[in-house]
Amino acid sequence: MTALFDKFKSSVLQKKKFFLVYLIVILAVVSSLISLSILGSIERTGYLTGFNKILDNYYACRINYYSSIFRNSDIYGVYPNLENDNFKYISDDYIGGSPFGTIIINKNLNYDEKINIKYKLKLKKNIIFLSVIFLLIFPIIYLYIIPNIIKNYKFYILFLLTNTAVYFIIPNILVKFNILKIKYNYADVLLSYIFLMIAFNLLNKKLLYTLLFEIINIFSFL
Repeated sequence: MTALFDKFKSSVLQKKKFFLVYLIVILAVVSSLISLSILGSIERTGYLTGFNKILDNYYACRINYYSSIFRNSDIYGVYPNLENDNFKYISDDYIGGSPFGTIIINKNLNYDEKINIKYKLKLKKNIIFLSVIFLLIFPIIYLYIIPNIIKNYKFYILFLLTNTAVYFIIPNILVKFNILKIKYNYADVLLSYIFLMIAFNLLNKKLLYTLLFEIINIFSFL
């Protein structure tokens, strides 16, 4: 009876610990997204450059930045202030937060000229999506991956190397043979690696099945 009570007590304590850790992770992710969103919403000054004439007074261009941090990236999309008396700027809105666009201006522009423009940043939808996915799969990471790091570290290192290598090799091969041009970001690499470790544990640590999963996993992210 005492042993059963101790087991029950241990189970309750483990659950309490898990929920506490999970709550901390949720708060950390949510607060990070809110902080990044607030910082991105501050209006900053960048500049238009890379002018290529399309038609009379129409130039294709892109936004560059004086800031090395707050700029278009895997995290942020850029949204310029389109209200300007000296020129009209048309952003490539169909891409969503693209730094590329077209300027209409009554003067000749050289390629390297700079025209200041105000802009704000917004978090890209895939960052929010990946954050939600991470929170959903965190219980599996906590229960299956973290407790087995020491025991399975060799496999985890192998998966890290193969997963990273494949992400760099496959796109280059496909582009070389003009089959397909693939774009990916580092968040895709990280998320696919997490899925790979989860699969390894859920598949009873069977390496062959995990490697087969790796093939499917890679092409689902590319």
